[in-house]
Amino acid sequence: MPAVDLIVTAHSHQAYNCMLTDQAGQPRLVTQAGYYGRLISDIRLTLDGETGDVVRFCEDYRADNLPVTRESPDRRIASIVRYWDQRAQEEGSLPVGVTTAPITRAAGAARDAESSLGNLIAEAQLHGVQEAQYGPPVIAFMNPGGLRADLPAGQLTYADLFAVQPFGNTVNTIDLTGAEIRALLEQQFQLDGPRESQLILGTSEGFSYRYDLGNPYGQRVDPLSITLDPDRDGPLEPALIDPAQTYRVAANSFLIGGGDQFTAFTNGENPVTGPLDVDTAVAYFAAEGTVAPPAVGHGQATDFAPPAPAEGLGGDEGEEPAEPTVVDASSGLDGPATSGPGCDATAVIDPADPARGEKVTVTGAKFGAGEEVTAVLVDRSRTLGSARADDQGTVTIAFTVPRNLPAGAHTVQLTTPSGETATTEFTVTPVQQEVRDTVKQFVQNAIQKLLAWLFRR
Repeated sequence: MPAVDLIVTAHSHQAYNCMLTDQAGQPRLVTQAGYYGRLISDIRLTLDGETGDVVRFCEDYRADNLPVTRESPDRRIASIVRYWDQRAQEEGSLPVGVTTAPITRAAGAARDAESSLGNLIAEAQLHGVQEAQYGPPVIAFMNPGGLRADLPAGQLTYADLFAVQPFGNTVNTIDLTGAEIRALLEQQFQLDGPRESQLILGTSEGFSYRYDLGNPYGQRVDPLSITLDPDRDGPLEPALIDPAQTYRVAANSFLIGGGDQFTAFTNGENPVTGPLDVDTAVAYFAAEGTVAPPAVGHGQATDFAPPAPAEGLGGDEGEEPAEPTVVDASSGLDGPATSGPGCDATAVIDPADPARGEKVTVTGAKFGAGEEVTAVLVDRSRTLGSARADDQGTVTIAFTVPRNLPAGAHTVQLTTPSGETATTEFTVTPVQQEVRDTVKQFVQNAIQKLLAWLFRR
């Protein structure tokens, strides 16, 4: 989308500012300031005073990543931070529930193993969207990368729960078929797949499956082992997930959008946005009071012959995720530099003091070869004509001075889609002067004709 003049990116923890070519062939500024507030991007843009558009050429259009040294704190900002920090401590200290023992992520906060905390959060999210407006769902999933802290034993505060899920995601619900659920389970095991890593999802109580890492990617989950116990520990037997049946599923908005290359979620239909993820955890502890660490082992490693490959691994596009693309870019420190025009175009008009109704010519030079150049009468916002610059960057546009144009100076501006401009002025003489000039010219012509007639006699 060429109309986007600046892209400020995030999430990958990389630091860069560069120019990447947009779809219209023009350089566009792309930035990212690393992570954890260690850098701040100083972005300089110039806006056109009339259109509000960002001027990419001939004006300030650049970025720089500056280190946050913390040597000279801003007192006003520091006071604002202190105020909200105190408010956050007040709200964060509110008790929300009790645990019988620590509820933790996998050992070392590893993401390649099932965790008690992941299963707890999935269970809390499932409970948090049981109203009719959400479906309600029967299974919930939680990504391990979304778990950022463990829960201690004993009394918990709001701050404890917020530290686990600090991103402000919502808990959403969608419809997935049994085959699509198998696909997202397969996408956990991508050591030799598109993501090149293993990320084990937390799942709600009553859901189970078996997997074999010795099988090829896409065939590691046994479709005949994916079961759901509809009443948990009740009298009903666990039911096999039917590949053709539709199930209502809950997960955070990051996963629902295909985050961490769990693209099978994007096959989902009938999405509904739910509450904040931390709010579902608070509600779960409020309802349960005291919570014990959930058991792990919803997914069991075993050996089995490779089944038929899973379908839908590529999400709603029906294809495997594309490999990362490496592109060439120029630095964003100095703006477009030589990527665009030299911003030195000029314009002249002839004659510079035309009469109303007289034809004049504007000649522009040093534009980009082949660029479309448009002439505009600035004080009337009137387009006078357009033409393409030749191979030398020269362009000529002719127009007739409007007969209703007032006397005085007027500006003609030549502009291009890239933002380069050049201006020139002409002056329209007052009406009285035009009349005097017309009478003078008439008398001169009459005298010349009389003299010619006399010489012929």
